[in-house]
Amino acid sequence: MRQCPARHAAKDARMFPSCGPVVRAVAFGVGFALASGCGPLQRVAPDSASNATGGAAGASAQAALPALPLRTESRFIVDNGGKRVKFAGVNWYGGESADFVPLGLDHNDLAAIAHSVKMLGFNVVRLPWSLELYEKNPLIADARLSHNPSLLGKHALDVLDAVVRALAHEGVMVVLDNHRSRGDWCCDTAHGDGLWHTADYPEESFVADWAGIVERYRSEPAVVGVDLRNEIRGQLPDGATGCTDCGNPNTPECSCLQPSWGDGNVQTDWALAAEKAGNAILEKNPNLLVIVGGNFWSTWFGASYRPLSLSVPNRLVYAPHNYASTNGGIASFADYDAFKAAMNTGWGFIVTPGQSYTAPLFLSEFGTNHNNVGKNDPSVDDGARWWAYIRRYLTEADIDWAVWALNGTQGAGYGRTYDAEETFGVLNVTWDGPGPAPYLTDLAALQAATSGP
Repeated sequence: MRQCPARHAAKDARMFPSCGPVVRAVAFGVGFALASGCGPLQRVAPDSASNATGGAAGASAQAALPALPLRTESRFIVDNGGKRVKFAGVNWYGGESADFVPLGLDHNDLAAIAHSVKMLGFNVVRLPWSLELYEKNPLIADARLSHNPSLLGKHALDVLDAVVRALAHEGVMVVLDNHRSRGDWCCDTAHGDGLWHTADYPEESFVADWAGIVERYRSEPAVVGVDLRNEIRGQLPDGATGCTDCGNPNTPECSCLQPSWGDGNVQTDWALAAEKAGNAILEKNPNLLVIVGGNFWSTWFGASYRPLSLSVPNRLVYAPHNYASTNGGIASFADYDAFKAAMNTGWGFIVTPGQSYTAPLFLSEFGTNHNNVGKNDPSVDDGARWWAYIRRYLTEADIDWAVWALNGTQGAGYGRTYDAEETFGVLNVTWDGPGPAPYLTDLAALQAATSGP
């Protein structure tokens, strides 16, 4: 914990009653600054996207990244010198949706948002995108960029470029995440994109689009990894008609294709497809980490009997997801030991040292409603109990992670209300300060590495 310098003591005493580890925010009317503990605080000017990306005179120096490239060593991600780099990150969604842009740029300046990521202690952002965004590269509506005049009139990829550069300027690493094919909210089976291929976006497009976006960011060292596909799950067969969901109506035509692992079926074998896409990516940039989610909403991996093998060694990371509703819901677990056993069976086994499948784990999605945090007795409801369990599990195993989500407000998509509060959000609804302090305090406690190679 940083101490309050004497020269800031009077100012800090006025702003903060005490100097502690809780994340605090101070609004300046123009932009905002965040600090963990006591000052100094940095004032951020409005519409400083060009400054944050090095495009204007007087821009501050870019913050340092770890010694690159990253690689894996047994169950850990390490830097070029073999020192552990623990991902303690956050998801910044919107690019995967029908908005085609990371959200919040209608609320605050891009540079200020990127700065908040850094000041909240996150070292990596998982940045979702869709194949539709890449292939169509639509013009972004001015209303979605209203607090960033320099981005008005830009297309989706140009805005994505600016977001990546702003994060890089803060020394924040980026993991590109192909969240789905068609731009929309995610993830259920009724709205499609359960597998990595559809009639409109076949496997060839999936691989080619990945190769293209990797080539686009090859010269940006902050892009350190690729999360191949979000939450593989069941999908209605191409050409199915009259079906509203898997098995609805209960006819053979509406029977979904279910993902498999290692059976050689080119329609369903995710392990086979992940290797194909991963190797195509490594041909474009052999320095990237290739991050692979599991089947059934990324809750199960067949790595124990069919570990993945990539053309470049020491690049593979597995990425599970977990929420209060996962694995039948937290109510299905009698206690923490039962929860832990289920996590170990589904994916936790992967960090077991000395196995043919040993690799790092990156829990690239987890998060909770604000109502579940800060409760003295987590047993009072299932959501609070899950939040206590998953944090305990992450602490005991010292697993890398990225919380869902940075966003203070929701975007477009089914079941969503644009600009409504994102109750899983790390930032507030105006994107100019942190969300609930207990939430940020819980996450800060998970950030430091406690083990290494």
